[in-house]
Amino acid sequence: MTANKGINWKRLILALVVSLGAGVISWLLTGNSMEMYKNLHKPILSPPGQLFPVVWTILFVLMGIASYIVCETRDDERTEALVLYGVQLFVNIGWSVIFFKFKALWLAFIWLMLLWVLIIFTIWRFFHVNRAAAWLMVPYLLWVTFAAYLNVTIAIIN
Repeated sequence: MTANKGINWKRLILALVVSLGAGVISWLLTGNSMEMYKNLHKPILSPPGQLFPVVWTILFVLMGIASYIVCETRDDERTEALVLYGVQLFVNIGWSVIFFKFKALWLAFIWLMLLWVLIIFTIWRFFHVNRAAAWLMVPYLLWVTFAAYLNVTIAIIN
């Protein structure tokens, strides 16, 4: 596994557009989701609604950089790693739709557990290609773990 020298700006921008694009698609599909979120009973550790877009933007940037690093690393396993990355992005979008649009809190929790497993597999595949890329995905896993706590708690108390 060897990395290319220098930054391929076109690929980096594409990786960021794909990653951030998942966030934009999710936002477009869920509409005014913060209004729905405001009306829910929330657990004590629930952060303010305005924090979510900030955190997700940072996470999508980190994921985009991680996918760029994997893409630029010459390794036989990178294609499998990037396919898995794409699948988990798709599942990520689906969670927002299930939770906010359909208000199916328990189904959203099950879907989020699927996402959580896919993130772990993605990190594992990224680790085999490039360890730095894998580490860039860890904050995402931690946030989704916290989101799972929020999701299940909200489902219980609502």
